[in-house]
Amino acid sequence: WQIRNLAAFPRGERINTEYPQTEIQRESKVTLGLKTGYEVVFTSGEQGNELKYLQRWILQDDRVYIVNYSADVDDYDEFVGVAKEMMDSFRIE
Repeated sequence: WQIRNLAAFPRGERINTEYPQTEIQRESKVTLGLKTGYEVVFTSGEQGNELKYLQRWILQDDRVYIVNYSADVDDYDEFVGVAKEMMDSFRIE
């Protein structure tokens, strides 16, 4: 992809092609690395083997930086707070 702005980055479409049986639960703008970025929460997988994901990404100098957290659906809420803290500490110089 030749990305010139964040709006051009294929969000849900990219996720639907890379992850099987995807259900997007939430999409929103977010701050990542002191820059405006994008966040999506989704589940993917088959019954009995389903994961929940939190992905955040930003664009800088024609590069997309993606930070990802995933866990079994039943365990996701236990560690998502720690994952968000780690993502909030992410910086690009």
